[in-house]
Amino acid sequence: MNTQQPPKKTRRNKVHLRKTMKNNPNKTSSFETLFQGLSEKISVDSEKYKGHHITYGEITERGLHICSALFEKYNPLEKVPLENRTFYDLGCGLGKFVIGMSILHPQLRSIGIDVVEERVEQARAALARVPTKLVQKHSMFHTGSFLEDRFHFNNACWIFVSNLCIGNDVLVPLLVKLKTEMRPGSVLLCSREFPEAENSGFVKREVSSVPMTWAEKSNIIVYQRV
Repeated sequence: MNTQQPPKKTRRNKVHLRKTMKNNPNKTSSFETLFQGLSEKISVDSEKYKGHHITYGEITERGLHICSALFEKYNPLEKVPLENRTFYDLGCGLGKFVIGMSILHPQLRSIGIDVVEERVEQARAALARVPTKLVQKHSMFHTGSFLEDRFHFNNACWIFVSNLCIGNDVLVPLLVKLKTEMRPGSVLLCSREFPEAENSGFVKREVSSVPMTWAEKSNIIVYQRV
């Protein structure tokens, strides 16, 4: 006779996943196991994505905690109206940032956008491994360019874009889009400065050092829409 009780087991997994991230951010956790073996399954056809900036890296679990604290520092989630509690990762890769933010902030909707279809497929595979149904419900991934008209950021409180390898041909129109759509008070984190950001309705709040997969200390610029 099967003596397991799936509902209780699922609940324990939910608690463990969040506790591990909150209490032990410097240790390998069940969060990291969500992504094991997925990057090896991605084979990107450079010709298919010719003209797109597809070089990327992933945020580390410790880096995720630091970025989460930066978002909360300048735009606390508890002060954001429910309809605007949305996080966007523009160029989400395997979805670590998206899934991690949903785990750390259960009241947050997390959305990832990536032009590389293969990465989005593996991000969805990682999400399917999450034992918490609420995290699955509040996280979603889209394939495409974040410059497309079907994507809008007027409901965003927090946005992250890893723009270290993105040229001004993309950053300039992206800044115009963000200036038009982001609400006052919302926070933008990025890997390098946006051209003319401080003349386009944004204030640079600080520069922080965050561990990423490509460097133990990588700069993160914190902008706030004013």
